[in-house]
Formats: sequence, C-alpha cells, structure tokens
Amino acid sequence: MNSPLLVGFLASFALIAAIGAQNAFVLRQGIRREHVLPVVAICAAADALLVAAGIAGLGALVTSHPTVLTVTRYAGAAFLFAQRPLPLEEKAAALLTDEARALLARLTPSLSIQSDWTSEALEANLKALAAEWGLGLGKLAQPLRAALTGQTTSPGIFDVLVLLGKNESLARIADQAGQ
Repeated sequence: MNSPLLVGFLASFALIAAIGAQNAFVLRQGIRREHVLPVVAICAAADALLVAAGIAGLGALVTSHPTVLTVTRYAGAAFLFAQRPLPLEEKAAALLTDEARALLARLTPSLSIQSDWTSEALEANLKALAAEWGLGLGKLAQPLRAALTGQTTSPGIFDVLVLLGKNESLARIADQAGQ
C-alpha cells in the first residue's frame, strides 16, 4: 500500500490541494473565463522561475545574505508607491463604509502626533487604540489597509505604514476618510 507511486501521487495532490493565493486567483479567473491563457502562462512561468531559483541555490544565498530577503520583500511591495488618489479594488472599496471612514478620521490625530514611526511603535499604538475603542485590531487594520494600498491584501499593515512613511500614510488615510 505504501508504493512509491502512491506516495508520490498523494504528496503531489497535497501540494496542489493547499489552495494558496496564486491557485485561488487562477481558479477565479478560470471560473470567470477571463484571460485564462495569459494568467495560466504567467503563473506557470513564475512557478518555473521560482523552482529554477531554488535549484540554483537561492535559498543558500538568502541564508548567507539576509539583506537579499529584505530587499525582495520590499520589492514585492512596490505597488504601494502608486500615485494618489489610489484606485480601490472592489473589495477594498466595500471595506470603506461610512463607519470605516469615520474610524480612519478618528485615527488620524493619533498617527499625526506619533513621533516613533517604526513597525513596533505603530503596532503598539494601533492595538492600544483598538482596545480603547472596543474593537478588534482587524476592524481598524482592514480599512486602514484598504486606504493605504487600495487592496485587501498587502504586507503587514505596520510595515506598510513604515514603507510609505508618515506623510504619505497620513495623506492616503485622509483621502479615504474624506478629510
């Protein structure tokens, strides 16, 4: 019963069954019948490139030079540097209800006076504000993510704030808070 063929098949199936963001996107595009061939081609090429990079020793490079990982991570966040006003994805726009916009407006004064613009300090401030306002952090972070990126997914919200910088973050929040 533990034949190599069966074990290989089950291992491959397990890798495919774990629906990640890319697989979900490809499935969504297929179901919608929108740009199926280009999406599949680009994703397959990206997968092949990543496999080739792994075989070529990218893991060893990242292990021996941790700054490569940092550069790669922030290069992946390049979309954050779009010009204002940000176009909003449909799901992001849906997050920015009147209540969410009011939360963003309420958040602005606290962020405006924050002098320590680091991930750790911003996280502590936002968690404290959420607790003070009787909210889970997600109720504050999701509208904030939509306002800052125009999307519902991004790197960690505190990293996004740091990457954008204080002035750009406050300007993007103001754009969506209606200030």
